Amino acid sequence: MTWRQHVDRVPILKRPTRILDIGTGPLVICVSGVASTLTDWLLLATELSSDHRVIVYDRPGYAPDDRIRARPIHLRDEAARVHAIIDWARSTQPPGASTDVTLVGHSMGAYVCEAAARLAPGRIDAVVALDGSTLSEAGDDERLSHDRRSSLLAPVIRSKPVIAAWHILGSFAMWVGVRGRAEIWRRFPGTAAEFRAHSVLTATVRELLDFDRLADELATLRASHRHAPGLRAGVYPAASSWPSQDPGLAERLRTWRLGLWDEQAWIDAVLTEARTTSEEIDIDFSVISPSGHFVMIDQPAAVAHRVRQITGT
Repeated sequence: MTWRQHVDRVPILKRPTRILDIGTGPLVICVSGVASTLTDWLLLATELSSDHRVIVYDRPGYAPDDRIRARPIHLRDEAARVHAIIDWARSTQPPGASTDVTLVGHSMGAYVCEAAARLAPGRIDAVVALDGSTLSEAGDDERLSHDRRSSLLAPVIRSKPVIAAWHILGSFAMWVGVRGRAEIWRRFPGTAAEFRAHSVLTATVRELLDFDRLADELATLRASHRHAPGLRAGVYPAASSWPSQDPGLAERLRTWRLGLWDEQAWIDAVLTEARTTSEEIDIDFSVISPSGHFVMIDQPAAVAHRVRQITGT
């Protein structure tokens, strides 16, 4: 597909929002995590668009021409954005089309999808977490380094030399972090240049600094807002086949940050939280391998298969 033909600017919560909208059928809305734009979903959107209407949006700061985002983020605000996109999508569905909605969240985007489902029970039919973040990533040991990370990362937003370097090297940095992006950049011309935007750097840094607080907000929601009975859910962590597949810098950094030096420990952490949530709703759980953290890039066909299982299509 020529991907730009399916991209438009839509006013969402009074903010111009870049949205990829492709295919027809039940709605699948994809939510990115930190340091990720809608272009990371192009391979999966291509896989699913034959029998689903796939919508991917850029959270504030991640579209190349977005205003620079330096404000703190909150899960309730991000969930409200998801609900507004659902309203827009349903209003533009053809008569008689399915109104079912499945949210697919990657990494921190899984936080957002879960919050959206908990805050509006009954509006969302299914939630899929692709190597979704867990509360274990914001544990006590990680919080000890928060002030140090803030002192290191916060000045990046304002540093003119860093900003100048990012305009030149931003795409390279995002390629090193996620090696699978090379396939997207090869198949969809123009996508690599998007990561050089200053707003992408700013949004990424801001969300890294806010991550621990977002985990606290999700923990609070889990205690106060139960999932709707009948909500369908899939939890799919990813595992690389080391050393035959290089996991990339992003996965190595996450492993270092968590203190999890083997993938089984990471999968166990995801499974532990899934078991807790399964006390509310049924959950389909399986590991997608071989894959790095950006599983929708590395294994789009396997992800599409699981989404179809969850949606019953």
